[in-house]
Amino acid sequence: MLYYIFAQTYADMEEYSKALLCINKQLIKEKDAPNYRDKMVFLFRLDRYEEALVCGKKALEYEEQGLIYYWISCCEAYLERFEDALDSINKAILLGEYDMWTFAQKSKILDELGREKEAKFAYQKAVELGYDE
Repeated sequence: MLYYIFAQTYADMEEYSKALLCINKQLIKEKDAPNYRDKMVFLFRLDRYEEALVCGKKALEYEEQGLIYYWISCCEAYLERFEDALDSINKAILLGEYDMWTFAQKSKILDELGREKEAKFAYQKAVELGYDE
């Protein structure tokens, strides 16, 4: 648990390389969805999207969470896999990840796919939920 706390502290300071080292140590002790999810986020923040996807898929083996699908969607979008990103963000929403960030992400993905009407609707939903660029 101590390594997890250190990882979160480093993440709060945006020192993702150090956070990654700590979460890796935590994963030696406890392999579970939250630890793999956090590792995915730290890798994402370090622009290591392919590795982040591997961690996201590993996290899903332990527990299906909307937040995991949200971050998987972010990785897929950065890798320009927009159809996959849309599938993942929709799974996030179905699992209860129903916030402004999720709908803003969905809007960006739909826009990249050329689906302007749907993108506008998702953006409006994000604004309703408090999103403000």
